[in-house]
Amino acid sequence: MTEITGVGYDGRPRYLVDAHGKRVHMNSAHTTFRGEACKVVGGSPPHKPGSTGRVWLEFKRHKQEVFPSVVNLQWERPLRSSQPEAELQHRQAEAKRLK
Repeated sequence: MTEITGVGYDGRPRYLVDAHGKRVHMNSAHTTFRGEACKVVGGSPPHKPGSTGRVWLEFKRHKQEVFPSVVNLQWERPLRSSQPEAELQHRQAEAKRLK
């Protein structure tokens, strides 16, 4: 399965992750905040500071570009090898906060 990735405004790689910090794969099934079933088929990471980026969803009868929060996702930078434990703790705290 292919992970959904991109390059952010700062030239660093970004990964689309769910509320638990797990990376999202192409065509993975999700549910919108309205309870609609969809597949995540791609996206674009933030293009400037303060932006959330976008994700591309595929529904039964249409496709739509939305904010990642519509399906409880976000774009994140990969863990830095120099501080993996601190980054992991931060992700876990964020996941708890989003619940």
